[in-house]
Amino acid sequence: MDKKLEQYPPYIQQELSKLNDKIEPITKQFLKYRLWGTPLVVVSMLNLFLIILPFGVSTEIIPALLLFAVLGAVGMALSKEAKLKRTEVVTQTQDYMLKRIAESDSDYREEYLRRVRNDALKGVDLFIEFLQKEKRGRWG
Repeated sequence: MDKKLEQYPPYIQQELSKLNDKIEPITKQFLKYRLWGTPLVVVSMLNLFLIILPFGVSTEIIPALLLFAVLGAVGMALSKEAKLKRTEVVTQTQDYMLKRIAESDSDYREEYLRRVRNDALKGVDLFIEFLQKEKRGRWG
C-alpha cells in the first residue's frame, strides 16, 4: 500500500484507493509521455544548435538536421499529450469526488459539492474532510 495512504483511517484509505484505481492508467500514460517528451525536445534542440553553430547549414548536414527536427517535434507532441493527460487526471479526480459526495445522504453534501467545484487545488483535502465529517455524522 502507498505510504501516503497509510496515514489515513481505513475508510479514507478505501475511498482514496478507489480513486487511485480510476486514475492510475491515465497517470501511467502521463508519466510515460512526460518521461520521453521532455528529453527528446532538450536533446534535439541541443544537437540542432551544436550542429548549426559550428558548421552552418550545408547539404551534408541536412539529414541530421531533419532527424533532430523530427525528434524535437515528436518530443513536443508527447509533451503536449502529457499536458492533456494531466488535465484528464484532474478532471477524472474531481468527477469521482463530486459523484461520491453527491451519492451521500449527508446534510452538508451541497456545501462540499460547491467547495470541491470551486477550489480544484484543495479538492482532495476537501474530499478527505468530507469523508471524516460523514463518518462522524454516521457513527456519532
